[in-house]
Amino acid sequence: MLAPSAPTLTAKTTPGPGVEVYFPTLDAAGATITVWRVADGSREEVRGAKRATVSGDFVVTDWEVPFGVVSTYVGELFDASGASVLGASSAIQVDSDEVYISNPIDPNQVYVVNLEAASFGQIQRTRRTEQVFVMGMQRPFEQNWGLGGIEGLPFTLWTETVSDSDNVDLLLQSSPLLIRTPPRFSTLPRSLVASIKTPTQAPFDWRANGSTIVWTLTVDEVQPISKAIIRPLITWDDWMAAFPTEQATWSGTPGASTSTTPALAGATVINRILNPSGEQNTTGYAAVPGTTGVAAMSNPGITGFTRQGLKAIRATWSTASTAAGGGISYDTPITAAQVLSVGFGRVRSSIGTRLQLSIEWRTASATISTVTATAVQVTAGTIYDETTFKLENQTAPATATVARIKLLSVAGTGYANWSIGAYLEVKLLMANLGATLDRPFDGDTVFGATWDSVSAIYGAGTWTDAQRTGP
Repeated sequence: MLAPSAPTLTAKTTPGPGVEVYFPTLDAAGATITVWRVADGSREEVRGAKRATVSGDFVVTDWEVPFGVVSTYVGELFDASGASVLGASSAIQVDSDEVYISNPIDPNQVYVVNLEAASFGQIQRTRRTEQVFVMGMQRPFEQNWGLGGIEGLPFTLWTETVSDSDNVDLLLQSSPLLIRTPPRFSTLPRSLVASIKTPTQAPFDWRANGSTIVWTLTVDEVQPISKAIIRPLITWDDWMAAFPTEQATWSGTPGASTSTTPALAGATVINRILNPSGEQNTTGYAAVPGTTGVAAMSNPGITGFTRQGLKAIRATWSTASTAAGGGISYDTPITAAQVLSVGFGRVRSSIGTRLQLSIEWRTASATISTVTATAVQVTAGTIYDETTFKLENQTAPATATVARIKLLSVAGTGYANWSIGAYLEVKLLMANLGATLDRPFDGDTVFGATWDSVSAIYGAGTWTDAQRTGP
């Protein structure tokens, strides 16, 4: 599946400021698309383009674009199995000196408002902290959960006509509201999703038969509607409906005591490796013994990896190699022009040597070409993270059908031959389509289920009601 091209962006002015995001052609293998907007320090789905059905091209208008900051748009295309690829991006800046309030789910309900100069005398956020006292210590510890949203902001605005006051009154019947402000309000989010509990209105000049009303809208910042739960009694079904696909999707018979066809799919973690950590066996991995060497694969239990499982993939040498080039390899299918990024979440060597990650592009039987990452001198027994061994944004040649991922010893400073009993141990192998590598993800130990799909699907387990319906 080819990644979406960069979208064409067009500024819109009616019924309010917005951006038309247009993808002229999309891969026919794509079933749905999510369009992302990155702006003002946040990444949000564009409303109306969250796992939207596509056919050929796709267009959506973002009526929530913030003012005075660069907004970057990118499409994430999903095939029928849930596997996705992230496309190229385009950027635009929409400027406005006005303050707009609108109904997030009805673009036609959008109005310019006049703010009172003293409206933002102070902006309050609550730090979510607790003090914990420990016996024998005079001062408490602080548990800190970070800075909360805006609370109790007196957003004071004026309406000078009956029509304007009716518009505000109509907007207040929907909740929450969207407030977009110019950059001069530097301490406010450019797009503020606001909960308003007790709007207050004060007639300003009714004695003179005027229509001006001063509105005080005390604002609390909340999540966008697409991520909100709007029922008063929250069930697990409500939660899943409020967070579709970002969290998980389930299969099986609703309400049944058990399901024999469970699946938990992570929409944003797409690994092309079927056995990323070897929890069950060494399937897919091969030892590369090097010159005169003999090495075999094993699947030992190890310590130090409790967050990613209890086993790893290991190549151990029973006959020493006499030159560089020994290590571990893994083959994954690829098609021409696909962009691949690969990396290991953990790497450990029993000897100090020099290691290098590479991708060998192959047909079914022959090598086409090889790309390599920077070689790394390692120390015996040291555990490294994936940023040390990764290779990103590599395009498959025209005739390639296989990408052979290899972690091998290479000549250079610190190199040593693999000796008898020496081993190379790897874990959390990632390979995903796109220009950047996803975070390491071990999808093989959830409620007894095992990893069995290139699109991060869990299966082969049995889910009880408590597991399927409870958080």
